[in-house]
Amino acid sequence: MKAPLSGAHAAARSNNAPRVAKPSGNQTSPARPEVEALPTSALIRLVEARWFRTLVIVVIVVNAIVLGLLTSQTVREAGNGLVGRGLVILDIAALSFFIGEIGLKLVAYRQRFFRDPWNWFDLAVVIIALLPASDSLKVLRALRVLRVLRLVAAIPAMRLVVSGLFRALPGMGSAALLLLLIHYVFAVIGVQLYGGTLYGGYGDNGYDYFADLGRALYTLFQIMTLESWSHGIVRPIMDVHPNSWIFFVLFVVISAFAALNLFIGILVNAMDSAKDEQESQLSAEEVADPAQLAMLHELREIRAEMKELRTQLEERPAARKVPAKKSAEKKSTTKSAKGSTKVAKKDSGA
Repeated sequence: MKAPLSGAHAAARSNNAPRVAKPSGNQTSPARPEVEALPTSALIRLVEARWFRTLVIVVIVVNAIVLGLLTSQTVREAGNGLVGRGLVILDIAALSFFIGEIGLKLVAYRQRFFRDPWNWFDLAVVIIALLPASDSLKVLRALRVLRVLRLVAAIPAMRLVVSGLFRALPGMGSAALLLLLIHYVFAVIGVQLYGGTLYGGYGDNGYDYFADLGRALYTLFQIMTLESWSHGIVRPIMDVHPNSWIFFVLFVVISAFAALNLFIGILVNAMDSAKDEQESQLSAEEVADPAQLAMLHELREIRAEMKELRTQLEERPAARKVPAKKSAEKKSTTKSAKGSTKVAKKDSGA
């Protein structure tokens, strides 16, 4: 259920709204146009309706099943090819539905459509599906399955997981660098301690797990994944170097238990941060219904008019001071002219 739009949120939206210029002077202000959100409010209500989103999810799931069935030659040839042709028709119908959905969102949201990265993702997936897939471009035909990933964009919980994953990438990069340094240090030590010896457990003549730096890094990576690390790698080495268990146990504790759990902690923390930000910074477009959007637009118009009236009131005293100043200068000029005339008369009488 969507949270109601708070008064503080509405005020913040109106403060950030662009100001509308109004005619000054005695000109009559034109009638305020209808709210911009109203012509598309019905479409917004449609694309944001719960039943419409559920329908999109159902179509995505059905299309995913169809694409999976089309990979089976037995299914395509069933019923003398009727099943295959029917599946192709369903695939085209699903693609047509996705095109119509994108068109409705473009008309409803207009410029706001391109502000959401998930809309860009949906648009890219649909465009890829529209590209012609010939025999020489089989990869484009394979990319049709990307439409299944639209399920991520359609389900808010999955979008939150993906957002948290992308948010965790910087921290995971630092953790990966730390893990690489750990591997490098242990690989160099392993080459110095255990290189140059063929150990049993792999191959007919044995295998040197630490022959060089590259092979040592791969061996340590396998040990970190805990895949056959004990009986496949460590025990054959322990037959030659009994105390080598200290080296490997220490590496497993640092890499598998500490470093990998560090990745998990970073990811969980990033998902929590993404969830908190999503809850605290919901935009008005996401939480408001068309009626609330209309009220917000009206509030922006009123604030713009009040600002224009305030500007006009500030300009009027300045406009009044200019004629007063001119009249004072005119009076002083007249007085000086009269004084000069009187002086001239006195001079002529004398």
